Amino acid sequence: MSTMDILDIVIDFGKKYNFGRGSSHAFKVRDHALKIFDGTKQLGLHDMGSRKRLWLEIAALLHDIGVSAGGEHHESSRFIRMVRHSYRFTI
Repeated sequence: MSTMDILDIVIDFGKKYNFGRGSSHAFKVRDHALKIFDGTKQLGLHDMGSRKRLWLEIAALLHDIGVSAGGEHHESSRFIRMVRHSYRFTI
């Protein structure tokens, strides 16, 4: 499965739950996280590759997904496990 396929799945999943606090917020967080990742890599502060960058992108997009589950959203990591199980992908 390609990176784009995985991101399409993650984005579709996020849309189901409005990314927790809305797509605008989720994509802003993703953009900032990737800028930090790329900038610190360019400075030689880490040597993480594209796989770790993809994990960061997924985490940034879905970081608030549990908000849709109610007040205890910080305990709702089941949503992330659900997407992995539902679409049967590994990174």
